[in-house]
This record gives sequence, C-alpha cells and structure tokens, in this order.
Amino acid sequence: MKKLGISLIILTTVLVMFLTDCASKKSNPVSFVDDYSVTLTEEEGTTYAGDYFPIEEGYTCNYSGNANMDIRMEIPGSAPLEETTDAPALGMLKVLALCSIPLPSGAIPLYPIVDLTDMEGQIVADTSRFFMKDAQAVYIKALKMSDGSYMEVENPIYIKSELVVGDSWETAPKLDMTKLLANEMGETGNQANIDLKAKAKFFVVGNESISLPIGTRNAMRLEQANEIDMIGDMFIEGITVDVDITAELATIYHMIPDTGIVHQNVTGFLEMELSAGGQKITLTININQCDLKLTGLGEADYSYSNTNLEKATGQSLSFNSPFQEKLWKASKAITRILIKKLSL
Repeated sequence: MKKLGISLIILTTVLVMFLTDCASKKSNPVSFVDDYSVTLTEEEGTTYAGDYFPIEEGYTCNYSGNANMDIRMEIPGSAPLEETTDAPALGMLKVLALCSIPLPSGAIPLYPIVDLTDMEGQIVADTSRFFMKDAQAVYIKALKMSDGSYMEVENPIYIKSELVVGDSWETAPKLDMTKLLANEMGETGNQANIDLKAKAKFFVVGNESISLPIGTRNAMRLEQANEIDMIGDMFIEGITVDVDITAELATIYHMIPDTGIVHQNVTGFLEMELSAGGQKITLTININQCDLKLTGLGEADYSYSNTNLEKATGQSLSFNSPFQEKLWKASKAITRILIKKLSL
C-alpha cells in the first residue's frame, strides 16, 4: 500500500481548500475556523507592506520538505488498510505569461500558475488556477475545467499587500461546486446534488525568525484555518453514490516581501465516506505534518512531463463486489479534484 500513501500525501501538500459558503444538510454548524485562535508574535496593529506573493511572468520558487501522515481505508468485509507514511517531497510554483481568459463577466487578463509536487517520483502538476493582482492584494479569479471551459469565482483577497498584525480575512471564493464536480467527473447534465459548507480564513501573526535551507530569515507568519463539510450524491460510472466529506486543516505560512512563501506546514485531517447499494468505503487521512521550505528561486534541476503528471498508484486491492471497486475509483477521482481544483 506504499504508493497509495504517496498519492494521498500529494493531496495534503497543496490541500488548502477555498470553497463557497452555502447551506449544509448536516445539523451541526462548521466551527473549526470560528474557534481558531493564534498567539501574536508582535504588538497588534504593527504594519508591514510589500509584495508577499509575487505574480509576474517567469517567477519560479522551489521547495523541499517532508510529509508524515496516518492513512486508513475501511471496506466492510475486509480488514482495514492502514499505513503511516513518512516521505520526502519537492515542490515548485511558477508564474506563466499573462493571458486573456474568457469569463461570463468578459475577457480578463490573468496569470496562470504551475503548481508541481514530486513525491518519490510520483508527480502531480496543475495549471488550472488563474490569478490577478492590484496594489492592495493578490486574488484568485478563475479555474480551468477539464472540458477546457473556465469557471469564474468571486475574487476574494488571497494575500494582502499590507499585513497588519492581528488582522484576519476570509479567503473562500464563491463557486458552483455541483457544476465543478459534474464537469471533473466527466458527467453531463444534472449529475450531482451537493450541499457544501466551507470556510477558509487567514490570520496575520507577526514577524519572526525562521531557519531555511537558504539561511535564517525574518519572515511574516500567517496562519490559515480551513474547513469543509460536503454531503450529497453524484452519478459515477452508472451508479448514484452518496458522498460525505469532512476536513479541518491548519496551515502555517512564512512570507518574505518580493520572495513570497518561504515555508508552509499543514496539519489536520480529511474524512471521506462514499456509499452506494448498501456498500461503502471510508477513507481517513490524519496529517501529522506536511512541511515545505524554500530552497531557491529560479528553475529547478528537475523537470516534469505534461503527458505524465500522475503515475498509477499500483496498489493491490481486493473488493467484495463491483460496487466497492467503483466506490474506490470514485474516491480517487474526488481526491484528484481536491488536488487539482480546490487547493492553494
């Protein structure tokens, strides 16, 4: 099951979800973000200004680090599959040339960003997110869908240009989750019925010293709390699948003006339950640590192929029925959507 673990680690290196805030069928309100608190490293109100997330053609930053997590998959009638995975990782962000993106509100010039993660040779790269910036902040404006179309999102602030210690802001774009899932699963028409409640919020903690591969630096510490509560059903491979997903993630960032993100550490959990025909699969990921630090700016020494972005997991699994195998395929497909479309 080793390669299964690596595939799911890739999810956590970039899984900081930004989803629309809408009604949920679940009775308990989502509260992780509301309850999240930080300890400031400086006096509240201390202000810093700068370009904390550079967006210009050719800008490239490279990372290395490690991910540690516990993974458990339960298939009724079979022994649970469990694994604790500890693996090195490489990452890269690269800003591509400004291009005009056709959106319902009109054609808008936006910057695509390549987001690449390499875990022991298993590579995931994505260029579906499009950014814009002004003097006040950097925003996410659009997502590219699998069919080549674009989904416009209301552009919330991602990173502000002026960071005030003690300040916070929500970072959850509004988007049509049902349409996104149906498109990415390759289905047409009204093939999904998803209720979603999610939040994401940044907190400005203050300036502090951090040790990096490039040396010790003073950097702004920000923390981001993310939560998702998604329930509904989808039509997948000829069957209606009930979907129930919960996630709570906390991310620590360190940022330097004109350099960008120099450190990122993610902790938290994700639980996914898929059921159909009285059968189900439950997947739980407990993220103990997923840590990446800046190793340098500019092109890295490794490359990737656009035709081989995701290698086969290759794990050997047995299923008690065709339904269970379809549910397993569905869980991988949904995980892929979370990786490619709902991450920063």
